[in-house]
Amino acid sequence: IGIRYRSDRSEELFDGMPTDISSDNVLEDLLTLYRNNGAYREAVRILYLIYLKRLDRKGIIRLREFKTNREYAREIRDVLLRDKFSALVKVYDYVWFGQLNPKEDQYKKIEIAFLSQASDKSC
Repeated sequence: IGIRYRSDRSEELFDGMPTDISSDNVLEDLLTLYRNNGAYREAVRILYLIYLKRLDRKGIIRLREFKTNREYAREIRDVLLRDKFSALVKVYDYVWFGQLNPKEDQYKKIEIAFLSQASDKSC
C-alpha cells in the first residue's frame, strides 16, 4: 500500500518504511521498534496505519492512495464510528503534521485511544 495524505503539506506516509506493509506483522514490528526506542511520533503514525488497515479489512472504508481523511470519514456510515474516527484523526494530524513529538506518558494515552477504538466491535 502506498497511501499518501493529500494536503498542502503533501507527504508520503510511508517515507523511509519498507514498501510491503500488507502484512500486519510488519506494522506491529515497526510499532514495537518505535515504541521501544522512544520514537513516539513515528509510533503514532503506525497506530494510525494499523487503524486504517483494520477499517479497510472490515469493509468500513476502502484504503486507497491519495485519499484524504475527510474522504475516509464520508465512507463511514455509522455516525458514532465516524465521530470516533474523526477524533483519532485529529490526534494523528496534531502529532504528525504538527511536528509534535509526544513524551512517553502522552504517547501511552494516544496508544490506549487507538487500541481501544481498534478493539471496538463496531470497528
